[in-house]
Amino acid sequence: MRPLQRIGFLLVLLASGPAAAQAAALKDVRVWGSPDSTRVVLDLTAPVTYNLFTLSGPERIVIDVDAIDADVKSLAAPAAAGAVKGVRFGARGRSGLRVVIDVNEKV
Repeated sequence: MRPLQRIGFLLVLLASGPAAAQAAALKDVRVWGSPDSTRVVLDLTAPVTYNLFTLSGPERIVIDVDAIDADVKSLAAPAAAGAVKGVRFGARGRSGLRVVIDVNEKV
């Protein structure tokens, strides 16, 4: 079995601090790659509601986050690592965020 076929994505949504009435904020996005796995971490200030799905042609993982405070123009995309070719951000409505993780092949 090829290494990329064995790759599992671990999406860790870290919450530091109590959940408040205001929207959570995205503090950082980090990517680590190794021959056997790749980890993508979204550092958040509070728990969030999200939807995760994959798309093909090209292969990518999409995370839609609701009620989050994030300025997509100021977010720095992490460097490519492991199966991740790149990470992009986009606004979703007034208070949502879309995170698109471009991957080397189907995962």
